Amino acid sequence: MSIERDSDVRRLIKACAYEEPDRVPNFEHYVMKRAMNYILGEDRMKKNIYSEEMKHLMYLYSNKESEEDFEYDADSLWQSWKHNLDPWFSAGLPPAENLELHKATGVDMATPMLGWLPAVRQRIPANGIRAYAQEGIVKGWEDLDKVKIPPPQRVGKRVGKQMELVDWYIEEYKNSGLGVGPECRSCFCNTYEVLGIENFMFKLYDDIKLVEYIMDIFANYSLQTTTALSERNIDCFWLDDDVCFNNGFMVSPKLIKELWVPRTSAMLKPIRDKGIPIYMHCCGNIRDLIPIIIDMGITAIQAVQPNCNDIYALKDEYRGKMAFIGNMDLAGVLSFGTPAEVVEDTKEHIDRLAPGGGYVVGSSHSITDDVPPENYIAMIETAQTYGKY
Repeated sequence: MSIERDSDVRRLIKACAYEEPDRVPNFEHYVMKRAMNYILGEDRMKKNIYSEEMKHLMYLYSNKESEEDFEYDADSLWQSWKHNLDPWFSAGLPPAENLELHKATGVDMATPMLGWLPAVRQRIPANGIRAYAQEGIVKGWEDLDKVKIPPPQRVGKRVGKQMELVDWYIEEYKNSGLGVGPECRSCFCNTYEVLGIENFMFKLYDDIKLVEYIMDIFANYSLQTTTALSERNIDCFWLDDDVCFNNGFMVSPKLIKELWVPRTSAMLKPIRDKGIPIYMHCCGNIRDLIPIIIDMGITAIQAVQPNCNDIYALKDEYRGKMAFIGNMDLAGVLSFGTPAEVVEDTKEHIDRLAPGGGYVVGSSHSITDDVPPENYIAMIETAQTYGKY
């Protein structure tokens, strides 16, 4: 690989503010196992899993209040990694190892995952692989105990553990050139995952009070998270909430404005009040979402799936108001093309989107195990060499 280890968070911040930095940045939220093994090596990954740093990281992500009460099984974790029993991505690395991965791929920012993800995954007995449950764990009010809602006195402790993770990242990254932009969901994804997508849709009409009650649980937790984050020296904040699918909003625009916008705006207020840049990840067709999130103070959006978004038209329409990150086709050239085809597609994106700032090279989601590492490297190298201003 001939990737320059020149990470600089100012490059990403400038591009998202419609300024021209030294070159077009490249960014990924997450890199999964195949590329991690290629870049860092499997031996290094095994060493990570058996390290005290990994044990501490897993404790910070656990629901245990004391590290003495946390049982860490490195052998099981290694077997899970080795045999693909669980989806693995770079957020599951200790900060020092994530730093090495980011340096090796020329990325300018780490996005530690925060917030509270409810128990919505289940192990499929046939093959032992953990996957998202096809049905929600909550059918009605009688099932709310399955969400395992932390009592008020414990919410602060859980948020405090996650701030320890953020502080760990800030300390590890402080002289690296990389920035730290923590990521947290609002209330939409978690609610439809808890209820199950079909049940969620019915409840919007049959029992909207239940939907609102669950949304408030997650929104209030996320507000405590953003309040704590606003007191830290972070470079930006990432909102993660998939409110769209390939045809547009998952629910009516009216419900988006009534249910999601006020809760999410309140969640973002502590960050917005400190002048910290706010970016968003959202899958699907984002055309109708963009004007709404501009009014909420969000200035960049990531993913921009090419199968349902015309990024070139969107950039022309929202030039100077919304920056765009990604759009390299995860379901196309990145996964199924050749490195040469990736180079050509990356060049086209740079030629048409980079002038004047407002574009960051990246995949249309993340670097999954479907992406040949050689294709990922080709995209990065092209951004670094061809993308100079």
